[in-house]
Amino acid sequence: MGYRSDVGYLVVFGVCKTPEEIAKRKADDEEFSKKLDLEGKEVRAMNMGEKWEKEYPLWQKAFKTFLTDAKSRPEFRYIFEDEMEYESVVVDEERLYIKFSAESVKWYEGYEDVQCHIKFLDFVEQYTNDLEQSDDMNSIISWAFVRIGEDNDDVDSRTGGETYVASDLLYPVRSVQWNI
Repeated sequence: MGYRSDVGYLVVFGVCKTPEEIAKRKADDEEFSKKLDLEGKEVRAMNMGEKWEKEYPLWQKAFKTFLTDAKSRPEFRYIFEDEMEYESVVVDEERLYIKFSAESVKWYEGYEDVQCHIKFLDFVEQYTNDLEQSDDMNSIISWAFVRIGEDNDDVDSRTGGETYVASDLLYPVRSVQWNI
């Protein structure tokens, strides 16, 4: 593990869209369905916007329940009390996500604030597993964690839940930077 790391994680309930974005997707899907009807035949393409619109209240309720539970736990105080000046935690109650990012930080498991984030991710993973056991709550949470250290091979990532959502929004990237 390198001396400094860039770290981020994302916890998403649903598809990370606002109700307005979902309504637009529904309208776009309906328009697309009309274009498929080339020969006067009735065609019903899958309307993801319509599906998301029906599921959004369920996602919203689950997110609020999760957030209330997580904020009530003293072991997560570094996350929700914004005590660390180099960290950024965003809780978006419309798009239903929690995002954490920190750049060029010492990420050692012995540090109290790092332990807080690791425990939070363990909590998210357990919460996800518990929800997946429930028929009506299956596949509601997606989460991803990425840590990139200074060394080229120093990359750590974890995902869980309906991973395509979070892993499409958070993933490791290395780049070449010029300083001339």
